[in-house]
Amino acid sequence: CALPISASPRHRAVSDVVRRRRVRVGAAAAAALVVAGLGGWGIASLGGDSGPTAPADNDHPTTAPPTTHPTAPTAGAASPQGSIGTPVELPQWSAFSAVPAPRVKLVGGPRAITIAGTTYVFARGEDNDVWYVTRGVGASGAYSAWQHLTGIGVADDPAVVSASPGRLDLFALGTDGLLYRRTMINGTWNQWYQVDERTRFDAAPAAASSEPGRIDLVGRSGGDLVTASLVGSRWNAWSVVPTPGRITAAPGLVSRSKGTLDAFVVRKADGAVLRLPYSAGAWRPTVLLRGMDAAGRPEPLASGDRVYAFAPATSGGLSQAAGPVAGGAEWSVAALPGATEATTPAAVTSSGRVLELYVRTPAGALTRATAQV
Repeated sequence: CALPISASPRHRAVSDVVRRRRVRVGAAAAAALVVAGLGGWGIASLGGDSGPTAPADNDHPTTAPPTTHPTAPTAGAASPQGSIGTPVELPQWSAFSAVPAPRVKLVGGPRAITIAGTTYVFARGEDNDVWYVTRGVGASGAYSAWQHLTGIGVADDPAVVSASPGRLDLFALGTDGLLYRRTMINGTWNQWYQVDERTRFDAAPAAASSEPGRIDLVGRSGGDLVTASLVGSRWNAWSVVPTPGRITAAPGLVSRSKGTLDAFVVRKADGAVLRLPYSAGAWRPTVLLRGMDAAGRPEPLASGDRVYAFAPATSGGLSQAAGPVAGGAEWSVAALPGATEATTPAAVTSSGRVLELYVRTPAGALTRATAQV
C-alpha cells in the first residue's frame, strides 16, 4: 500500500498563544508542510463553546512517524461461518418522535452513546461545528438544550467512545483531512488536538473500546481500512486491515465483548456491507451481510447476544440487519419501517434491553425511535 499513514500517531494540543504566533508564519510555510506530506497543525480554540471547558490534556506520546505501513495481524475464523440455523429476529420499532431542534441545521449522520443513565447524541452542523444533545434514559427522559463545540471545522460525522467511567472521547475529521480528538471528563471538555500530524483520512472515523481504558479506531484512507488503538497513554501503529476489495463510505466499529471488535464497511465494487471480526489479537475472515447494500456508513451496535447494523440503503431509506454475536444463525436484513425519507447514517445506542435509534430528517433535525430486545 502507498498510504500516508504514520505508525505511531502523535498528539499535541495547540494553545491560542501558539496559534497567534503561527498565524505570522504565513501561508507559504503551511503550503510547504502539505507538499512534504506532513499535514498542518490544527488550531484549537475554545472560544464560543457552549459547554464547560478545561485545559488540554498534554500527556500525549511523541514518537516519530514511521516509514512503512504494516498490515494488521489476521487469523482463521474463531467461530463457525456461513448460514446456520434460523434467522435472527429483527427489532420491532416504535413510531418516530421528534427531538428538539438545534439552532442550526444538522448535516450528515448522528452518533450516540449511553453512559451513566444519559444518552449523548452528536452530529455535525451546517456551520461545521459538532453539536450535541443529551437525554435521560427511559420513556420519560428529558432532553437538554443543544450545545456545540467550536475550535476546528469538522468535515464529517463525529465518533464517540467511552473507555472509562466519567469520560467520553470524541474524534472528528477536520476540514484539513486530519484526525482530531476531544475529551470530556466528568462533564468538562478539554481542547481539540490532533491525533497525529500526517495521517489523512477520506471519511469519518469510528471508535470503540474493546477493553477498559483502551480506545480502538478505524478509518478509511484511500480505499483501505486502517486501524490504531490507544492503550494507556500510547498509540500503537496505524495498520491496514485486509478487506476483500476496496471500500467506500465511512466504516463502523463496535466491541461485542472484552477483547473483540467488529468493523463494518461498504465494498466499493457493489455496495455490499461486510463485517470484519477481530478477536484474540487478530482480524478474522470477512462475513458478507447478504441482502444489505449501503449508500453510506453502516452503524453497528452489540446488545446481549446480538449484533445490529443500520445503514442508508442504496434504494432509499434505512436498512437494518441483526445477527449473532458468534456463529450459529443467519443474519436477517430488512428495510426499517418509518425511515423511508432517511438518506444519511443513523445513530444507535442501548440501555439495558432498549435500543434507541436517531435519524436525521431532510429538514436537518433528528427523530428518535425505540425497540425492546
